[in-house]
Amino acid sequence: MIRSLSEILAEVDTPIGRQRLAAYLESLPYPHDEPCPDRLEFLIRIEADGSRMVGRFQNRVITPVAAECGSPSQPGHPPDAG
Repeated sequence: MIRSLSEILAEVDTPIGRQRLAAYLESLPYPHDEPCPDRLEFLIRIEADGSRMVGRFQNRVITPVAAECGSPSQPGHPPDAG
């Protein structure tokens, strides 16, 4: 079944659309990055072995920082926007 572009775009900000995005992001090669839930200036880098590093994006490189983030989201799932 071929779907129209307007149907596809209408699905983006729905649970199904977010699930589809999370599955796509999870399929990308490692490392994966996600935002730190309580410190928006930091990222969490997730390596293939599951290890996590908190860092800051500087000069197109994630540099480790001595900080902790609140409870990270499940791998591949963006934090709730609530």
